[in-house]
Parts: sequence; C-alpha cells; structure tokens
Amino acid sequence: MKKGFVRLKTGGGSLVLLLAAACSSTPSPYDGLPHKGGKSIRYTKMEMRPFEVDASQTSLGGQWFMKDSLLYFMDSYRAGLKSFNPDGTFVANEIRQGRGPGEMVSAAWCSALDKETGNWVVQDHNAALIGYNAGFEQVFHTMSAWFNAFSSSAAEDLERLIKHPDPENILMYEYNYNVDRMQYRDGRVYMPVLTEHVKYNAYDLGANAKDYWRQAHILLAFDLDSMAGTGKLFGNYPPVYQKSNIPLYSAYDFAVTDNRIYVGFEADSLIYAFDLQGTLLYSIGSGQAGISGDYPATYSFEEYEKEYAKAGPKAGAYGRLYAEGGYLFRTCQTDAGEWFLQVYEDEILVGDIALPGTLEIFGYHEGWYYAFQEVDLEKESFRMLKFRL
Repeated sequence: MKKGFVRLKTGGGSLVLLLAAACSSTPSPYDGLPHKGGKSIRYTKMEMRPFEVDASQTSLGGQWFMKDSLLYFMDSYRAGLKSFNPDGTFVANEIRQGRGPGEMVSAAWCSALDKETGNWVVQDHNAALIGYNAGFEQVFHTMSAWFNAFSSSAAEDLERLIKHPDPENILMYEYNYNVDRMQYRDGRVYMPVLTEHVKYNAYDLGANAKDYWRQAHILLAFDLDSMAGTGKLFGNYPPVYQKSNIPLYSAYDFAVTDNRIYVGFEADSLIYAFDLQGTLLYSIGSGQAGISGDYPATYSFEEYEKEYAKAGPKAGAYGRLYAEGGYLFRTCQTDAGEWFLQVYEDEILVGDIALPGTLEIFGYHEGWYYAFQEVDLEKESFRMLKFRL
C-alpha cells in the first residue's frame, strides 16, 4: 500500500458513469448529511521554533507521542520506547527489548497512547496487541494476531466468508497500513481497517469495487479487555469515492476527542464528525486553495500497481488530523506541492497557514504544539518543530 500522495492516470470515463449509476440506488449514511461550521480566518502565521532530536540509537522509523512535558518515540523497527525532554534531550529507555514485564519482544508497528491514563497499546510486527500501564509494565497481550479475538474458529464460517464476502463481518478486515495510526481512549481502541478480499476490494470493478466504496467500513472500535464482546465496525467512504475509482487516494486520518471522532479523507475537502459510538452526525471543513480535486482513476489491480510504481509530480490532497488544546488541525498539500495547515476552532475554519513542509503534530504542552517534520539522514537526527498560534 502507498505512503503519501501519488499521481494517477486519467481514463475509464464510461466506467465512471457505470459506477455512479450502480451506487445511486443504495441508501447511504451521507444522504442528507448536514454541514456545520464555516470560515472566519484570523490565523495566517504562527510562531515556529525548530529543534532536533538525536536519532542515532533508533531505526529512524517510528511514531511520536507526548504526555505531560515528555516526548516519546516508539520505534517501529527496534523494540523499545524512548523518552525525551521538550528540547529534545534524551531522558530514558522506558521500554526495552526482552520478555520481562517492562519489555517487548517485537518492535511496535503501530502504537497509541491514552493521554488521560498514560496507558499504551502496541500492535507489534506479528499483529499482536500488547497493553502497558503508565509505569510501562506489560498488563495485556493477545498472544496472537489481534483479529483472532474476533474469530468463531469454525472453519465452515470462514469458508463461507471466502465465497460470500460480508462487509459487516469483522473477519473481513485487517489493519489499514495506509493510515498508519491507532487511537486509544478510556480503554477503547480505535483502529483503521480495510478489506482486500479477492471478491470484494477497492481495486477491481470485477471484485465489487462499486459496492466497496459505499459499504466497506473504515474503522473498528473495541475495548481492549473485552475485544470480542465490544467490537464494532463503523464509518464508510464518502460520496466523492463513488464518482470514480481512486484507490490510490483512499488514505484517511482520524482524531478522537472527548465526544467526537473526526475523519478526513485524502480526496475530500470535508471532515466528518461521528459520535463515540460510531454514528455519523454531520460534516465540517472547507476546501484548500490549490487543491483541484481532480483525481484520475484506475479500474484494476494491475493499473493500480502500475500507477503506484510511477514517480512524478504529486497531486494535491488532504492529510493528517490532530485535535487538542481547543483546536482541530488538518495538513494539506496543494497540486503545486506546497503545504498548508488548516486550523478549526468550534468546527469553524479560523486558520490557513503556510508550512515549510510536511508536518505531523503529536503533542501539546503549555500553549505549544509539537510536531515531527522529517529525518535528517546525514545528521542521524529527527527534525522537529514546536509552534503556537
């Protein structure tokens, strides 16, 4: 699966009409969805202070978090969690490689931090889920891939699902590496999911792609201590994905707050608000100047692979979401390759700020937001940025 933004090739006009016509008769949760918010720009600049973090003792790949005044780096290729002061100085190895209570055997492909409790959930390279408390002691382990917790273990049921795909069945889904994020709040895990079932996927119209864009779910929520009994699929792709087949622009991001889940998609200028039970409520959001929204399509997995492998100019799209400190942020990359940060307050667009490049916000402390920019390979360091409006 892709990372970032990829340019696609035009074509398949008649198939676009066929796809739209086939979907038009099926009820959609987006039908009649109200749009809230508005636009009142008052932030066009922000105070930015770059700093660096030594990355020589890491694999250079991983995820950043912030709890209180400390920065945390969960390495994706070397097992362990490191902490740093806000200026980037090293503090401690909080979790090491090993089999003890404060250790981990396999590196963390994806992780999430519950900032209220300080508890962690980690998905390792074997797809197992491991829970750690605020003292970095291991308190939970699925012992096998997380999706096994939702399996009936009945071979005939799985065989039936292979022949007759069902988008309402959790066993259809796997972790969506395209999104590369989980959320953890009040003991509940929110995981991005997708299905690449041979008879039901986003790539091939012969594999029911027209139904996939309308019916396939994008998020799975469950309580960590009772996965099978609390698992719930929710969310679907919005109408823009029913106009043409654009799997290379199918990435999305989401932010979980006290009472809302906000979801944004690469190819959609809108941001969608759900309640914590997964019910779609309304949309907010404004389009970014410089993003045309003209996304050519592919209609087979072979076309998808060919376009994915191509290098070239990047098409404009909508990126990461982050919510904290009273604001919701969204990064955007224009057709010209320029980066902007949209700022929403009370679901109204109040900021449109040019950025020096890509940005992934991960923390907030004493009025400052903290973000990862990029890896400096020559210096073996992480380029970071803290900013305030």
